[in-house]
Amino acid sequence: MALKKLLKWCGIALGGVLVLGLLAVLAVFGITEWQLSRTFEVAATPIAVPEDPAALKEGRRLAALRGCNGGCHGPEGAGRVFFEVPDGSRVIAANLSQVADDYSDAELARVIRHGVRPDGTSVFGAMPSEMFNGLTDGDTARIIAWMRSLPAGNTELPETRFGPMLRGMMLYFQREGFEPLAAAGIEHDAGPLPRGDDPVARGRYLALTVCTECHGSDLAGMSVGLAAPSLEIAKAYSPEAFDKLMIEGLALGDREVGIMSSVSRGRFAHFTAQERADLFAFLQAR
Repeated sequence: MALKKLLKWCGIALGGVLVLGLLAVLAVFGITEWQLSRTFEVAATPIAVPEDPAALKEGRRLAALRGCNGGCHGPEGAGRVFFEVPDGSRVIAANLSQVADDYSDAELARVIRHGVRPDGTSVFGAMPSEMFNGLTDGDTARIIAWMRSLPAGNTELPETRFGPMLRGMMLYFQREGFEPLAAAGIEHDAGPLPRGDDPVARGRYLALTVCTECHGSDLAGMSVGLAAPSLEIAKAYSPEAFDKLMIEGLALGDREVGIMSSVSRGRFAHFTAQERADLFAFLQAR
């Protein structure tokens, strides 16, 4: 009799745990589904997109510098699986030539700088629209010009899939202060950043539209995700050492420094010499 009672209570306890687990899964799904279907009221304003060869060439460089070309979206923006986890969840970085076919110039500017699709929903937080929000109209227009110059894409990509693990990650990072939706973390009325005329002002514009993706909006570093350090670390560099880090990806002592090394070689090597000098000037003056 005692054994029967024990088994009965064990069964009740197990059933209770299963019910609580099911409720937790349903709660996670419900919250994240609401987030993914949330819409944002951001106007798609006209933007003048150039077509001359010089603008296309500069747009390609700007896209490479900011990870659109050869970075998150793969070589020449052809798209790729950005990341996936064992439960089948995956985030796809879209084929940009296909996106350019489907979006107007104003809609492209809005999704780049505000993270908002034509239907009002937000792109996933892996898209650094919060960083791109400060891009000038000119830089944004040249990137769009490059996108429109891409050959028709024929890359077959799977769809983004939000399984339990990815939905759980969304809530975890939100708890740590990082929005899972790109549009949710943006001051949409702020407008483009001033570029300025002096080296420090020009460097500030570069830092805030290139570096904040990993080092945080205040450049003070981030403790989760990539765990990038504060850019106060740049004060330890000479101009020559800083150039070596930006071009070759080698930190002080000729060290490889993880993703920074690969990002420098793949993206930051596209800085001009003047841009490197301006960025260095700003980081030293902070």
